[in-house]
This record gives sequence, structure tokens and C-alpha cells, in this order.
Amino acid sequence: MVTPTHKTPHWRDGVLVARLILFILAPLLILVSLAPSRSTKTGKPQVLRQEADDDVYSATPMCSAWGVCGETPHVPSPRTIYSAKSRAQYELWWEAHAKLNASAAEYVAHRRDSNKSSLKPPLVLLGDSITEEWLGTNMGLPDKRWRKIPNILREVFLPAYDSLVLAIGGDQTQHLLWRMQHGELSLLLPEVAQDDSAVFVVLIGTNNLGSGHLPFETHLGVMAVAEYVLQHTAGRLLLLQVLPRGDIFRLRPLCPPRCSSRSGAPFRSFMPAVAKLNQGIRDAAPDLSKKYSQRLSLLDCGPSFVPAHAGECSSGRGNSCEVEESLMPDFLHPNELGQRLLARCIMEFLGGRK
Repeated sequence: MVTPTHKTPHWRDGVLVARLILFILAPLLILVSLAPSRSTKTGKPQVLRQEADDDVYSATPMCSAWGVCGETPHVPSPRTIYSAKSRAQYELWWEAHAKLNASAAEYVAHRRDSNKSSLKPPLVLLGDSITEEWLGTNMGLPDKRWRKIPNILREVFLPAYDSLVLAIGGDQTQHLLWRMQHGELSLLLPEVAQDDSAVFVVLIGTNNLGSGHLPFETHLGVMAVAEYVLQHTAGRLLLLQVLPRGDIFRLRPLCPPRCSSRSGAPFRSFMPAVAKLNQGIRDAAPDLSKKYSQRLSLLDCGPSFVPAHAGECSSGRGNSCEVEESLMPDFLHPNELGQRLLARCIMEFLGGRK
């Protein structure tokens, strides 16, 4: 992967200055837009304020043109103007988080009231939209693309485990850290989190790359998530490496600052960044596993999603060279067939550990 640079062609300087000013002033603009205002019977001022909110959210990137990012992968954070595309999405995230907290509480209550001899080991799946697909939802709302995928969860996981999905579409490492610290994991204590038969499966990090975070800082976020789970649970942690992605159209808005050091042009593929991120995870995992009594395992399910002809493709040639389109139609999210492969990959690994 070509090393990112912050150098940009001179003709972009004016645009970069404008983007930096907006990046710095955006939080202040949000506070002003949310301040009480005089309303009319028509309600137009409120509508205008909502439109202003959305403009600030959508126009505020995670990372400025100079590479300064509004959120840090290893520092817990809820969604902010840097990671929500609109005010509506920002509010929807909080609602989704509340729903997951309720799900965690119900899960614990169910296990507490059940016959202990008939209970299956807990299986808690944490992550972003790829994991939320198991619920058939996206940010807590039904998504017709995933409507059949909960059946796979029941077919593949439920015979052996009592599963709980704690995931929100679009989440990055810092968001998962924050969610775990504010209910989703703490509500599982002590009945589930301190059960040494429990398995926690984590898949997170691809949205950090998609927002402009670098692979190194993203791997720090992934490992921060892993360590938090290990610190606060007694079971096993299965950390999945980030899956391949071919949604190359998302690379253009990331430049600057994530541009080729040679041409100043946007990168042509996410895959070098994915490879660097996964290598960082692999390098850090052994020491973390040793620190926590070998309770951490790594699993790479990515090869199943790489097309057989990938080796014949030139770098950045396009979507179908990055991932298998029949498994990831949008080149990022597994469809029903892709999720079945992912579930089998996880279950085969867990079965081999028994």
C-alpha cells in the first residue's frame, strides 16, 4: 500500500482551507443549531434548523484534509457529527443502543429464570452492520436486505449456543468500546460475562478504514476492544480479522488526506489497508492472549469472500476483483449466502475447540 501523504496539489488549497474551517467550526455550529429558537405557527424555523443540522453532519468528515480526525479508534466515543451522516442518523444510533441495552437485560433475565441444567453456553456477537445482519436490521430498524439472515443465526448457532447480537450498522471501534462501557456488556455481568463457558465474537474495524482512519490506529482500536472484553469477561474471545471489501467508490471522498504520495490521487483499493490492519491484529494478538490466559483466538474468514480470479486482477481494477460479488453484492456486506459461509467459518472453529 502506498504510504498516505498530506501533500496536495496547489489548486486544492482553497478547498482544503474551507474544509478545515468547517471541520473546526462544525461542533459550534451544531450547538448553535440546537439552541432554543423562536418558532412560528408554521414551524418553518424548526425545519430550517433541522436542515442546518443535516448540512453540518453531512459536510463534516471524520478526518480533515490535514489528517486530523474528530474521533480516535482506541478512545471510547458515541457517534458524533464526525461519524453520523445526519442528525436523524445520530438520533437513530442512540435509539439502537437503547434497544441493545434492553436486549442484553432481557437475555440475562431469561437465563436467570431458566433451568440451569438446560442452558446452552452464551454466544455474544459484537460488531457493526455485518454482525447486525444476524438481527435482520440496520441501526435497529428492519432491513429487507437482511430479512432472511436471522434464520441462519438460528440454524447454525442456536443448536449449540444461546446467542445474543450486540451490533449497530456503521459502528467503528471507538463506538463499540463506548457501547460496551455504557450498558451492553456491563448488563451481562455477572450471569453471562463471568461465565467461563461463554464465547464472545468480535468483528469490527472496517468502518474505521472507510471513514479515513489509518490501518495502524485502527488496529489499536480493535485491540482496545479485544482487551476490554477480556478484562471484563471470563469466557473466550474469538476475534475475527476484517473481511475484504471492494466498495472502491468510497475511497474518493477520503482524499485528502488519504491520497497517493506519488500522484496525490485517491487510493484505488481498500485491500492494502485491510491487509495492513489484519497484519497489525495478528502481530498484537499473541501478547494479548498470553496476558489473559490464552483466552483470545484469531480467525480469518476472509478467504471465502475473495474471488478465485483475484490473482489475475491488477490492483484497484474494480469491485469484482476485490470480493466475490455473489457473496457481497454491494462489495462490503455479505448477503444470505455470504453470512451462511461466515457462520459456518465461526462454528467450525468453535467446534474444533471443543
